[in-house]
Amino acid sequence: MNLAEYVNRFVQRGDCTCGKCCDAPENPKQPTGHTADVYFFKVAAKEGASKDDLSDAIKKYQGEFCKCDPLDGKEHSYIELGGWIGSQNLALQMMGLGAVLGLWDLMTPKSLPDLPKELMDQMAGQGMVSIVPKNETNQDTDMNPEEKLNKRIAEIHDLDGNKFTEEINIRHAELKAMFDALLGLDYDQNKFEQVKALQCAQDSQHATLISRWKNAEIGPVEYAELLNSLNDSMKKTFIAIEQVLGVDDFTRLFGEPLNELELFKDMDVIREPNEKEKAALKLLGPNFMDDLLKSKK
Repeated sequence: MNLAEYVNRFVQRGDCTCGKCCDAPENPKQPTGHTADVYFFKVAAKEGASKDDLSDAIKKYQGEFCKCDPLDGKEHSYIELGGWIGSQNLALQMMGLGAVLGLWDLMTPKSLPDLPKELMDQMAGQGMVSIVPKNETNQDTDMNPEEKLNKRIAEIHDLDGNKFTEEINIRHAELKAMFDALLGLDYDQNKFEQVKALQCAQDSQHATLISRWKNAEIGPVEYAELLNSLNDSMKKTFIAIEQVLGVDDFTRLFGEPLNELELFKDMDVIREPNEKEKAALKLLGPNFMDDLLKSKK
């Protein structure tokens, strides 16, 4: 029995709640009891499912369209895992089954506090539904969702935890200073927290791409494709920020309307790399993404 067959046999999944599936029932039903929430639906394990058997099936699986190791202790989104197992739906079911059986934890927009459903739907659609290393320390247990997210981004970057936390705190402080100075000290704190959550989600996607490039898990062509995907994600992040703040407050905060931001206008970087571009990507090395983003400031 291969991995896809194992997942199909031992997963009980709920109806999709994304609101876009034409075959979804009007009143979606979800499994009860011990379940895992993969945002779009819930997953339960059928009788006979085991952590060891799922782990063995994962180790034996070769992958459909890309290489991936869900057991490597790193963050993997349902988009990446969907390319590996051959279906995003199947990937989400495997993610939920693994969470129920204790192989990993899940990170979804619901892991972040006080976000409106429309914004969470957008973040999930961008790929922020991931498996992450299982928390096994008291320190992790005592962390709030934002602190856990920052810690995981630091682990992806192989950064010193204290140093990274300091950098994140500085970025958040800078963002708060912008809000206070440009929107006023009495500005809606809930809107600030939503924008900060979007910033955290984008950091996570950025960190994952950089890590895969530095660890030689992807080649130059795939890097270019994923870079373009990240660019699209950044566009959507800015759009989401405008939705949170409104057009007038967005312009006050960033100095220009959304469609006039230089960063937003110049995001289409690489589409179909030619031979010269492929060679250039090999020479650019792992700091290419950082340098690119700096050049856009």
